[in-house]
Amino acid sequence: TSTFEVIIMASAANDSSKRRRLLGDASPDAGCLLSDLPNGVLTHVANYLDAPSRLLFAAALTNQIAVESDERNAAIVDNEWTTLDFGDIKKDLAVKLIDRDICAVLLCIDAVNRLKRLKLTNCINITGVGLEPLRGSTIIEQIDLSLVGKHQSPRLSSRPPISRDFVLPILDSIIEREGCSLRHVQFPSVWSEGGKSIQFEQFRIRYNEMLDNRGVGCAKCNTNLPPGDLSWIGERIVQNFTCYECLKHFCITCTNDDGEDVLGHCHNCKKGYCTDCQKSKGCICCDFEYCVDCRDFTDCSGCDSVFCEECIASGSATNVRDVFAMSFAQNMKYRLIAIAVRRVAVITVRRIIIRMRIGLLVIDAATASVTIATRRKAYYTQYKCATVVTRATVVIVGNLLRSKGMILCVKRMKKTRIALDVSN
Repeated sequence: TSTFEVIIMASAANDSSKRRRLLGDASPDAGCLLSDLPNGVLTHVANYLDAPSRLLFAAALTNQIAVESDERNAAIVDNEWTTLDFGDIKKDLAVKLIDRDICAVLLCIDAVNRLKRLKLTNCINITGVGLEPLRGSTIIEQIDLSLVGKHQSPRLSSRPPISRDFVLPILDSIIEREGCSLRHVQFPSVWSEGGKSIQFEQFRIRYNEMLDNRGVGCAKCNTNLPPGDLSWIGERIVQNFTCYECLKHFCITCTNDDGEDVLGHCHNCKKGYCTDCQKSKGCICCDFEYCVDCRDFTDCSGCDSVFCEECIASGSATNVRDVFAMSFAQNMKYRLIAIAVRRVAVITVRRIIIRMRIGLLVIDAATASVTIATRRKAYYTQYKCATVVTRATVVIVGNLLRSKGMILCVKRMKKTRIALDVSN
């Protein structure tokens, strides 16, 4: 700030007469306008500013004086403005911007021929008429009208004035141009409130047809999109099958090497991200998926379950953990019962086989004239009986595994013992 004051004072000493003419004030104490400074001085001052501030600086000069504005803008603003995110500006300043400021900024960078990505972060006081310089653009690829930054909920405390009446005609002029490059549009959440709009429904149909005619396929499996009866923009006015960050298109069935869905949609920021651009997790309690930068998660110490901070704060996760603990205890109880029954069945079958062999020996001792063929037949018959008993035991154990009560298990154990005793 001190350097800028020195520049103004030096310019005031040299060009006082010119300042008085421009301001209409002949007094020597009259101030000076920034537009009075030479282009070289303005360029030197802009070099000390970051890129977004330099852009606003050029826009402010354009609003002050229209003479030689193109020359001054070319000297202050560089030609590398392919992405314009108002989130790079301090929020206190961005919330004060109006449509006239947005229009001046887009004109300064020749947005219709250069800009590929536009994000109106924190521009909550615009109606959308300031986007007029983008009309008919074939370069623009992404337009974010959500008015919030990354990993922020699009639901604002107060209703923003951004209007479909101003924005949709501009978007229509973009998608109807041959060679349109538009791949993703993030709409304001306020447009989904208050019922359906016929104007937006008509635009949604045209936008879906534009992407359908482009013949877009999944970046991983090359499947044609969208699959089946699905559409690019559905009833939730959120674009599907598109990663917000890399703008690649993915289907809903592709998974990565870890078995995770390649493309996920965050329940908080209402944006879709692929696993290469943003990691996400699903809460086992509320069954919603969130970006890891949108929500804090807590992993269960007893299993692989994950809980979001909201469910933990509301107490829902505690209830779920109690249910899991009870289920785990019940599963352990059933396993122990099944092991015990299995052991009883094995011991019982072994006893049956031993009794059968003892009986066979008695038969052999009593009738010495029994032939080898008869003995083999007796062995085979007893083996079949043992096999039948073993299969019945397996069926009983399987039923025990599917049972849900201790009493039922005990009853079946008793019936098994009675049946085996009868068979003996």
